[in-house]
Amino acid sequence: MVGDDTHDFQGAGFFGPAFRVHFMDKLTLQTGIGIGANGLYERYEESGTDYVRSIFNFGVGADAGLKFDITDTFFIKGGVNVAWSFLGVTNISENDRHSRNWGETDKNFMDNWTLTANPYISFGVNIYSPKREIPHPHGPRFGKPPREEAAQ
Repeated sequence: MVGDDTHDFQGAGFFGPAFRVHFMDKLTLQTGIGIGANGLYERYEESGTDYVRSIFNFGVGADAGLKFDITDTFFIKGGVNVAWSFLGVTNISENDRHSRNWGETDKNFMDNWTLTANPYISFGVNIYSPKREIPHPHGPRFGKPPREEAAQ
């Protein structure tokens, strides 16, 4: 946190392949790896002056989590997201609404890399759509799909 009165927005996303490993009917390891980006937009005050800081980082990341189906409809998942950002652009400027001062831009390549690990716990709802050539009239449903042995 910089300054006294911080207002910020952070976001991140990754794109790449994902994998599932079924241990049991109710327990699954879900993993993924890919390239991604994260960013920060922040307004803050320091020594009576308003500033705007924007940061955009590019890098690689991975996710691994264990998903446990409490019922066919509800699940709990715990895991960790890991990201390594190695290319970044930072812009800091005074927040003067009457001028177009964009401040100084700092481009870094391997000078200021970051490694982050974000553990998480989530609760969710399983949703599936039946695989049919003609769209199903009722659309997606909650819960896991019916088991094949139960359908026979």
